[in-house]
Order: sequence, then C-alpha cells, then structure tokens
Amino acid sequence: MAIRTSAGTGVIVSLVVFVLLTVLLAVLSILLWGRLREAQQSVDTADQHLGEYASASERTADWMDQIKNSSGRSSVVGFLHDENGDLKGLLGGTASESTDSIRTRLTTLGLSTDSTAFDQISMLSRKLAETKTARSELDRRVITAEGAVSDLQGRLADVEAQHEAVAQAAARELEPFRDAESRHDARLSEAIDAFKQAEARTKDRLSEDKADLEDENDEIRRRNTILTSRLTDLESLYARDRIEPTDPSLLSDGRVIEIVGSDRVYIDRGRQDHVVLGMTFEIYNDAAQIRPDEEGRMPRGKASVQVLKVGETTSTAKITRSDLRQPVLANDVIANAIYDPNYTFKFMVHGKFDLNQDEAATDEEAGYLRDRIQRWGAEVVEGDALPGDLDFLVLGQQPVEPDRPQGASLSPQEWQDYTRKRQVYETYQNLLDSAREARVPVLNQHRLDILTGRAGH
Repeated sequence: MAIRTSAGTGVIVSLVVFVLLTVLLAVLSILLWGRLREAQQSVDTADQHLGEYASASERTADWMDQIKNSSGRSSVVGFLHDENGDLKGLLGGTASESTDSIRTRLTTLGLSTDSTAFDQISMLSRKLAETKTARSELDRRVITAEGAVSDLQGRLADVEAQHEAVAQAAARELEPFRDAESRHDARLSEAIDAFKQAEARTKDRLSEDKADLEDENDEIRRRNTILTSRLTDLESLYARDRIEPTDPSLLSDGRVIEIVGSDRVYIDRGRQDHVVLGMTFEIYNDAAQIRPDEEGRMPRGKASVQVLKVGETTSTAKITRSDLRQPVLANDVIANAIYDPNYTFKFMVHGKFDLNQDEAATDEEAGYLRDRIQRWGAEVVEGDALPGDLDFLVLGQQPVEPDRPQGASLSPQEWQDYTRKRQVYETYQNLLDSAREARVPVLNQHRLDILTGRAGH
C-alpha cells in the first residue's frame, strides 16, 4: 500500500511538471508569435520603403546586377545619383538642372528631342565641317575675285591713260578747225537765207497750181455727176429686165390633205414622188412664210411631221411638234429643203457637224448627214471647190482662224499643225465667199434642220 502511494505521487508530480511545461511552452509560443508578427510587419514596412526605390521585379532584373557590379562599393542609389548628376552636368552644365529644363534648352537651340544628344551633336559636327568646307571655298573664290578686280582695275587705269592720251591728241588735231567752225556758220546763214527765198517762190508757184487743180477737179465732179446719173438709169433698166434666181430652199414641197386624230396627217406626196420612210417636213400656213427675217434667221413652221407610212401617191405622217395656238389644217404647205418631187438637188456638205447636240462636232456626224441627204433623194458632191451646178452648200461649225506661231524654236510638228488649221479655215472661207458670189443658198445645221422639219429632234 505504501508502494502504490509513492508511485501515485510520482505520476502526479510528472503530470504537474508536464502541465507546467505545457503552459510555459504555450506562453513562449504566444510571445514568439507576437514577436514574429512584429518582425513580419517590420519586413513589410521595409519592403514598401524599398519599393519606392526599386520594385521587386526591378531588384531581380539582370540590368540591376549590372548596376550593382558597376557601382563598386557605393550603394546602387548613390551610384545612380552620381551618374544622373554627371549626365546632367555634361548636358546642362550643372548637376542640379532638371531634365525638362535641359530638354527646353535643346529645343530653344533648334535641336530635336526625339533623337539622342550624341546624334544631334554628330549631325551638327557634320554640318559644321560642311560649313567650314563651303567657307573655305568661298574664301578661295573671294581671293580669286579680288585678284580679278585688281587686274581689272589695272586694265582700267591703262585704258583711262590711253583715253587721256587720245583726247589730248584729238584736241591738238582739232585746233586748226576752230576757225573753220565760224566760217561754216556764216555759210550756213547764207544757205538758210537762200532757202527761205526759194521757199517763198515755191509757195507762189504752188498757189497757182492749186487754183488750176481746183478748176480741173470741179470739171471732173461735174462729169462724174452726169455719169452717175446715167449709170443709175442703166441699172434701173437692167433690174427691170433681169430675172432673179429663186432659192429652192424657200419653195414648198406639198400639202396637208387631211388631219387624222390628234397627231396624224395625210400629205399629198407618196412613193411615186420619191418620199421615203422617216422623212421629215416642216408645216407652214403658206409658202410665203418660208422666208428669212431681216437678220437672216429662218422661222420655224407651226408644226413638224415625220413620215410613218408611205403610200403610192400619199403618205401618213406623225406630228412630232406643234403649237396649240396654230393647229395644223388641211391645205397647209409642207417643206423640206433636201426633197423635191420633180428634181434632184445637188448638195455639198463641208465641215464638222454636231447632230447629236453633245457640243462636239465630228467628221462622222458630217458623214451621217451626207447619208441622210442621199436617202432623201438628193445628190451629194465632194471636193473643196464649188461646182457650177450646185443647189445648196451646207456648212458645219465655222473653224477659228489660227494665230500664226511666233518664235524661232518652232518645231516641225507645231508648224504642220498650224498649216493644217490654216488650210481648214481658208477652205471654209473660200467656199462661203464663192457661194455668196454665185448666189448659191448657204445652209448651216440649224437652218437645214428647220427647213427639213428636224429642229428639236
């Protein structure tokens, strides 16, 4: 029983010791944990302060190792501070100057901040070398020019000396002629007096001749008056007996025989009268209206028609243009300058035409006009000279008279172009003058369209 009591006491003591140690360990752990948290906070705070100078990624970068190796025993920040001061001192003169101030000064000097200072200095060095080279060349040329000026000044002095010598020699040679000048003045006065006397005699003689000529002129005027009166009488007799030629373009070519509906008419011309499909006519009240006005403009008829169907002796036509104030009536006359039921007109078509109204006259449209005239029963002649039996001359757009080219450096192509334009202009004018002299009717495109009922088509 005593043994059991001793063992139980040991166990109790052990338990008490264990508990005390456990409590002590717990207390120590709490104390250590608190100090660990304080240490961690200190580490975090130090890391934050260090981050203001270099981030974690920057502290582990390769270039940081290079800076550390280059810094020697000094700190990295101190090394960078020294490097920054040296660079600013190199660029701006003082280590305390800011980068923006240095950049502003570079811009003020006209240097670009987009490239390195070394590149800018290299460029300026090259420009300076080029400027020095150019200046050396200019200095050389100035020296050469000064030598030339000195030479010219020497030559000028020689010329002035020669001129002075010549002037002195001339003065010595003219000395004997000074007296001759006074003698010449005396002779000149005598000649002037003689001329004035001759002038007076001439005026008297001219007055006598003028009176004779005036008498003769009066006699010529009297005879001219008599001859003019006789010429007027003869012209009156000739005009009374002369038969004036009739312009065939002013003649009517048929009549409207019936009105069908609102836009159809029958005309008294058909296949046996050589009417063809598509032919157009201008309608007038009577043939007396087919006359140009005082300014030579041809009046349009009151309507235009186009043949739709050709019969043997009559044809059906559609009214393509009309005036509500002047309706088409039976017995109205029809006219087409190209067409004649009993005669084949002879036309000459010359120049360029603008039938489609696109403001571009061409030879192709002139060919189309010739083809239309032939289809409508007339004959078209070719050439640049007016034949004696021509009925109509149809002229296209009048060419502009070309200006003669000036200058000695005229190329063959330019001269050929001028010659061609000049020939075109002169041919047009010669045909027009010949037609007027021969009293051949001259039609332009507008007048032909009116006289054939195609104006506005």
